Amino acid sequence: MRLLTIVLLAAAPLGAGEPADLKDFLGKIEDSNVDVRYAARLSAPKMGPAAVVPLGERIVHARREVALTARAALELLVHHAGRPGAWDERAPVAAELAKLLAPGRPAAVKRETLHLIAFIGDDAVVPAAAALLADADP
Repeated sequence: MRLLTIVLLAAAPLGAGEPADLKDFLGKIEDSNVDVRYAARLSAPKMGPAAVVPLGERIVHARREVALTARAALELLVHHAGRPGAWDERAPVAAELAKLLAPGRPAAVKRETLHLIAFIGDDAVVPAAAALLADADP
């Protein structure tokens, strides 16, 4: 039954998350219970592009387990958007990733974001990535 739930969550379309769902999802990403965090991580693809920036911001969370869960959830969401045949899902997720490259973001967030952009980014995210060449943090 648990495997069926995981498969169904992974197959959910991007963009299905509502703001209340997003708040609940992020609360579960930060939960102290490892099982709750794990289930939230697996549900990341169904949250869609709206979850990209909040997850990216949590990559540098003070609690290591939250940071690792957020990073894994963001990676799963990005790879889901980059799956074969999901061309229409890539651009919105990549655009949200580009927001994480803004000046003032922690270097760790920018590095992870560039790594993930490499999987789904297109010409539209090049300016945001190129702007990092002039970034104060090498």
